[in-house]
Amino acid sequence: MPVDPTLHWANPPGGITERDKRPTFAATPETYRGPVPIVTHVHGAVGVGDESDGYAEAWYLPAANNIPAEYATKGTWYDFFAGKAAAKFRETWGPGYATFQYPNNDRASTNWYHDHALGMTRLNVYAGPAGFYIIRGGPEGDGALRNARTGRLALLPLPTPREFEQLFPSWMRKYREMPIVIQDRAFNADGSLFYPNTRAFFDNVAGPFLPDTDISPYWNPEFFGNTMMVNGNTWPYLDVDRVRYRFRFLNGCQSRFLILDFNQIPGVEVWQIGNEGGFLAAPVNLTANHGNRLPMALAERADLIVDFTNVSPGNYVLGNVGPDEPFGGGVPGIDFPSADPKTTGQVLEFHVMPGRRIDLSTPPRDLVLPAITPLPTESVTRSLGLIEEMSAFFMEAPAEALLGTIADNP
Repeated sequence: MPVDPTLHWANPPGGITERDKRPTFAATPETYRGPVPIVTHVHGAVGVGDESDGYAEAWYLPAANNIPAEYATKGTWYDFFAGKAAAKFRETWGPGYATFQYPNNDRASTNWYHDHALGMTRLNVYAGPAGFYIIRGGPEGDGALRNARTGRLALLPLPTPREFEQLFPSWMRKYREMPIVIQDRAFNADGSLFYPNTRAFFDNVAGPFLPDTDISPYWNPEFFGNTMMVNGNTWPYLDVDRVRYRFRFLNGCQSRFLILDFNQIPGVEVWQIGNEGGFLAAPVNLTANHGNRLPMALAERADLIVDFTNVSPGNYVLGNVGPDEPFGGGVPGIDFPSADPKTTGQVLEFHVMPGRRIDLSTPPRDLVLPAITPLPTESVTRSLGLIEEMSAFFMEAPAEALLGTIADNP
């Protein structure tokens, strides 16, 4: 991956004094090709101590024996949080690792983990370290659902894949609950991952770069891959029976806003029962009320019941009608072009099998979901800004992404 050393990033070559700072250069540098900093963050986890939250400046390098002596092997905050972990949990951190503790006291919900290293998250996640972290049980979990018709316990589609079982494709058909992470990628001719190694790929700015201007040479403000990937597979398919399934979707793309489109599956009925915060207040019929479509922003999760009962056997594509560019709102095909129907407009293919199977799950229209505990009254309100600062040298060229509180806010 083309690591841009001109950003405010982990900067291991800067050593102890210059790590986690934006370095200065006398001339435009080459990309960084050293050992990769990493630190894990669970996105959506509640009640996690700061020592276990994957602080961007608490990264660490692999425990390798060929790292140059002048390199920093851990981030500025690593030792501080290692001390807190030792005091709270008697956990010892060491070269190449950290041990985190998660209380798992969220509502039953769909979380995910990913890298969080300063200035490198986009590249590390693109390279692979990301996955689901699902919270189950508790007073607002599956066991709290009720069937509106009977008043008894409601049943969601089961079973769900167990550890290592997903490695055997022949076993997949028995599962009725599936986690599905959607990401866009691009590939070189040899099958290796492609990621742009020049700023010119984004907006044709070919230099000069830092230190002669304010544009970093390799950083791309946004990237849209030309291939959709599901759970690490390109052109994926899933064999399904004519029953109800529970799909936990995650938009794991870097810049792409998805609009999942079930309209190419005649007879399907789609309900949303949850999001990243857990179960909704009540099931929502996406087929009847939202045109069989579901918008998903970056890192957003959606808990769906997809009913194939009335779908004829055959192969059907789950589409994406979100744009192949930044999403600014509006209607697909009217306010913006939809994704390329030959590539990024195809998420995965369902192979609906013939015959009938027993389905003991509760119809989603009959689900009574757990009551949502109200949040406490807010004590402080802050206004935040996420801003692209434009270049002083090139027209319409973002130079930095800035996040922070707006001036004069507490």
